[in-house]
Amino acid sequence: MAGFQHYAGPNLWADIRIGDELLLLREPGNPHDRRAVAVFWDGFKIGYLPRIENTAVAQLMDRGIPLEARITRVRKSEDPWERVRLSVAVS
Repeated sequence: MAGFQHYAGPNLWADIRIGDELLLLREPGNPHDRRAVAVFWDGFKIGYLPRIENTAVAQLMDRGIPLEARITRVRKSEDPWERVRLSVAVS
């Protein structure tokens, strides 16, 4: 997950579990990526979908198609991009 180390992720690390539901929010006005999709866990922003993987999700969200996101892997790693994995599915 992109940006995990810059948001609430490190402070919430001990509480995040596989299967936890996530909230995805589009940020079309994001100055760094017009396809930005922010990821929230329990009301806290924990990062973004990586830019290389956000196009299809952003397009579905822009069309109003409901999506479900969940934590699929939690891993201790020095690389913050590898700490949390998630899946996104049409709900």
